[in-house]
Amino acid sequence: MQRIRRSTNMQVQLAIDELDRYRARVARIMRLKERKTELEINYTAVRGIDYSKVCVQGGMPKDYLVETAIKWADIDKELDELILQNQRELNLIEYKLSLLKTIEQTVLFKYFIEGRSVMEIATLLQYSEQGVRKIKTNALKKYAELFIEHKEN
Repeated sequence: MQRIRRSTNMQVQLAIDELDRYRARVARIMRLKERKTELEINYTAVRGIDYSKVCVQGGMPKDYLVETAIKWADIDKELDELILQNQRELNLIEYKLSLLKTIEQTVLFKYFIEGRSVMEIATLLQYSEQGVRKIKTNALKKYAELFIEHKEN
């Protein structure tokens, strides 16, 4: 379990927060896609019913079908927009990480995305814990500068 990370540098803190949210965004995209699939299945099931031989006063089944189709289209559009927004943000994070040195990418990815501890990363990469901390700190500062550059554009 990682401790809550805080930095006195506001830009570095924003970078930390952005990297911390990466896993949550990936999970959210997966949940949204699952929800979309579920809605498509439900909509297909409702749409597949033959209402032509059903005699119901006031025509409710057809009204229900139209209402369901409208709701499904609205939810489908909203889900697509959320998925796209989250995917864009993930792509931006991945792009900014790709601008760092390979060792910096590895340390930040393992620390923030995979949730590994500094000790685990040091063991895995055969570095000292202090060395990994230094790489992580320097990489965060570089990432934070990329954060500033992106916000200015």
